[in-house]
Amino acid sequence: MDQFDGQRPDLQTAPSASTSTTSTSSDHQPLSRSLHESVNSSTPADSPELIPLQQRRLAGKRKTSDTPSVKQLVDRFKGLIAVAKQLKAEGVAQVDSGQVSQALRLFAAAIVKLEQVDPHLLDRNKHKHGTNNKTTKEPSQLPPPLFHVGMLRGSIHDMRAQLLMGAKQDFRAVQEAELAVGCAPSEWTFHQTLARAQLNLGEVA
Repeated sequence: MDQFDGQRPDLQTAPSASTSTTSTSSDHQPLSRSLHESVNSSTPADSPELIPLQQRRLAGKRKTSDTPSVKQLVDRFKGLIAVAKQLKAEGVAQVDSGQVSQALRLFAAAIVKLEQVDPHLLDRNKHKHGTNNKTTKEPSQLPPPLFHVGMLRGSIHDMRAQLLMGAKQDFRAVQEAELAVGCAPSEWTFHQTLARAQLNLGEVA
């Protein structure tokens, strides 16, 4: 008994084998589990990594569908041209009835519609789909949309110029006549109207 005096081991402080095993197993978790918890803690719920691939594809399709196709743009431009022609016809009717102010407003509304039209896109689309159609004339024999839209818009500017000359608003008449010539430089009647407006304003000797 005397040999253990002062050398008795402290049973309360000495770690047991089972305790050591437990702590070791808790400190060294499986690698896959620790990686999973690390991803979950660092990646937000709405992160692209956690969004299913199918949902991302659908979102991409929705964004693409928001952009109008060439056919949709062509149909829209044709609708705008039709509205502009209708407004022009109504303006001419107002001129015949002596309502100059109302005619000028209708012509201006028609021009606004035509300003939204891209004649270059219409021209490319016409040549793309017209070459294979043997029942119509060749595209080279048809007035291109660029010329057609320019003539339509130029004719409306020209009518506004003539109405403004009749109302003694020569400066505005010159401006409208210049716009008409800019829309269709090959149309000699637009140049004639411009010359008359400039003569009334005193710009031509």
